[in-house]
Amino acid sequence: MNPTQDTNNPAPEPRRDTDGSAAALAGLLSNGSRFRAHIASAMSTAVFPATVRDETAQPVPAYAPITVPGWCQQCGNVLPWVYTWDEPLCPDCVPATSVPAQQAKPQTFDVCGSCEAMFGVASAQPTCAVCATVAEVLRSAALYLERHGWIQGGYYDATEGVFTPPACLVGAIGMACYGGPVDAPAQHFDDPAFVDFEAAVLHLDRFLLVEDGSESYDFNDAKGRALADVTRVLRKAAATPEHELLDALRAIDEMNEQLAASGVTTEQVLRLISGEAAPTQHDGKQHPWGTKAGCSACEAWCFCHLFSDGSACVRCASDAGTTCLFCGAPGGYPYCRTSYSGGPSCADVVAAEDAETAAQDGDDR
Repeated sequence: MNPTQDTNNPAPEPRRDTDGSAAALAGLLSNGSRFRAHIASAMSTAVFPATVRDETAQPVPAYAPITVPGWCQQCGNVLPWVYTWDEPLCPDCVPATSVPAQQAKPQTFDVCGSCEAMFGVASAQPTCAVCATVAEVLRSAALYLERHGWIQGGYYDATEGVFTPPACLVGAIGMACYGGPVDAPAQHFDDPAFVDFEAAVLHLDRFLLVEDGSESYDFNDAKGRALADVTRVLRKAAATPEHELLDALRAIDEMNEQLAASGVTTEQVLRLISGEAAPTQHDGKQHPWGTKAGCSACEAWCFCHLFSDGSACVRCASDAGTTCLFCGAPGGYPYCRTSYSGGPSCADVVAAEDAETAAQDGDDR
């Protein structure tokens, strides 16, 4: 009994309860081992199914699902009891593994797309450095003319008194190459940029020969020319591959040689193409244009537009190589040599007509 307690007080003396729930809770909180065992037991029965380890089972691979109770370290939610990743995270917090898209292999080129020169090493650029520079110079010249003005009859307008004066077509190319106005850009041989200037003008001249039949200076100074015409040819020339221009120039040279051999003038051909009337006398024979096989004049150009029935001229029929020029039978080019029902062949008929025409020409003389 406490010495200070009243001896006459009938109330019972307080004492420790060793049997109730309070005593059980007190014992649980005061014993660390007992507390952890209680928590583990409660978790296994309330949240996670009990698992029994099978000592005879094979070892579980590292990638197989494993059972680990607990909470997600990121969001704090209860973890599912089966997961296959190493981090203690719930499925919502595990970042999805992104598979990078397979990148296409960069395209490389072995041949320049403009001049068709072979690259020593495969290049990521479609054109060689020379052709790329030519195209860039021509486009820059067009832009210069649009910004600073265009003139005819001289390289630059010296009366402006500015560093970027109006220029002609060739003068604008010089501005793009040299960076400023120079006297006689086409003769600035000692300047390192002269190589680029010469290559750009050469490419433009080839383009103009094919498209217009002229060259840079003549095209610029032609009567009725406008700024839009000049910038158009500059940009179109920049986009035209060199090999296409060379092929076109070869075809033009070949056509000129055929015309020279036939005795037909370019003026006559242009009149025929435009549909104008033209004399039929050519190559020493009197026959319509585009109808005589073996006639160099008839075979020098396409004259299909002269035939109202839609038939092909001798040149086009020769290219096709299938149709008889007399009767139109397939495979009979130039004239059928087979006779039917005892009659003459197409070749015989044509030969007889030619002989008759020659005899009449002799009588006329």
